[in-house]
Amino acid sequence: MNKVRYFLAAVLVLAPVIVIAFSFDKNNLISDADLEKCNIISSSHVQNFLEQNGNFLAGYSPDGQKASEIIANSAKNYNISTCWILATLQKEQSLITMVSPEQGRLDWAMGFACPSSGGCDQRYKGFKKQVESAAWQIENGYRKHPDWYSFQTGKTTKTEDGQEVTPKNFATAANYNYTPVVGPPGGNYLLVKAWSDWRTSFATKHPAGALLKAKGGKAIYLTVWEEDEVKKALVTNLTAFKANGYDLSRVIETSQSEIDGYANTSVKISYPDTTLVKGSGSAVYIMENGRRRHIVSSQVAKEAGLSLASVKKLSDSELALMPGGPSFSSARQKVDGTLIQVKGNSAIYILDDGHKRHIADETVLKANGYSFRNVKLISQAEMDAYPAGSRMTLNDGLIVKGSTSAVYAAENGKLRLVASESNFKNLGYSFHWVVKISQKFVDSTSKGKSL
Repeated sequence: MNKVRYFLAAVLVLAPVIVIAFSFDKNNLISDADLEKCNIISSSHVQNFLEQNGNFLAGYSPDGQKASEIIANSAKNYNISTCWILATLQKEQSLITMVSPEQGRLDWAMGFACPSSGGCDQRYKGFKKQVESAAWQIENGYRKHPDWYSFQTGKTTKTEDGQEVTPKNFATAANYNYTPVVGPPGGNYLLVKAWSDWRTSFATKHPAGALLKAKGGKAIYLTVWEEDEVKKALVTNLTAFKANGYDLSRVIETSQSEIDGYANTSVKISYPDTTLVKGSGSAVYIMENGRRRHIVSSQVAKEAGLSLASVKKLSDSELALMPGGPSFSSARQKVDGTLIQVKGNSAIYILDDGHKRHIADETVLKANGYSFRNVKLISQAEMDAYPAGSRMTLNDGLIVKGSTSAVYAAENGKLRLVASESNFKNLGYSFHWVVKISQKFVDSTSKGKSL
């Protein structure tokens, strides 16, 4: 299935697992990417978020326009994220969690033009004016003229509650210029608290098999399915990475908050099953389940139909990190990842963890990167000796469609519907990534949660 295999390094310093919990760094409130974009974009997305939180604003329509439309339109018009507006509504007036707010909270929803000293500017009274003015201020004030304001990136400045802060990025400086208070109580502490409370809704969440990097960063991660959740694996070996069929052109740029939201996996990306490798010596190995199995002789390799011309030469240090498996000493042995078929029988299987998995669909075989020319013919007796496993599924991360317009992302043997074209684009997908498979396979495959 051209699937990724993982192996534990012989000597491996494990990165700490990231637990999603509320933490507050007064010098780094939110990232620049979070201020610019988040997973909640359209007015319908905002409306869903408000409704899911049982929010008063979900049914609020000042001057005949829904609050969700005002929020989404203001974010779009001034190139800021709706999540910042939502978090600020909570920070200033608790409007996301308040069931029945008084009119004064709605009139001064964003706390805009309401200095700590008192006396709000009546020109900015009203929910729509508050949201639009706050968004305008971020884009046309702080972003275009950062040197006009007290709080600047890298500059230490004292807040109104007497704390010194040194903003690490523009977003942090902008929030202090907007509200020059650290907190708690109140202040930007409440902004970060709101962001943490709704991290799952705010952060884009990609399925397993996605290649991600943070905006402005260099590290590339592969999302992997492990222990019933999506985690991230740092790409450290480009050779193994490419051997698994991954392409750097498909790396998706996302927010640092999404990257941080995935726990680290304690495993590394290995070479696919059946890959032949060697170090500086003469010994050749065949990969299976992340282990290297020594091929005892060239004769055994020849009888097994293995081409030594395709051996990948690795550094001795890399080879040494791979755990060893039992020797490959007989052509009658078949390693996981081998395609097998009985002569005269059309059924093709792939070996996986010692089980034979039926490949019921030619389009799935090809989508997973296999070719019929790789099929090994075996006897019926040998075929019968392998216990049956589940049918072959699509590799995690494949973007596929059948004969209808519906597009899916494959994950953990299921298909997750990409709910709309805007969601497709927001996830960073490209339409030329879409692989066509049979509608019959789509219809017969279990569906996961929509994206």
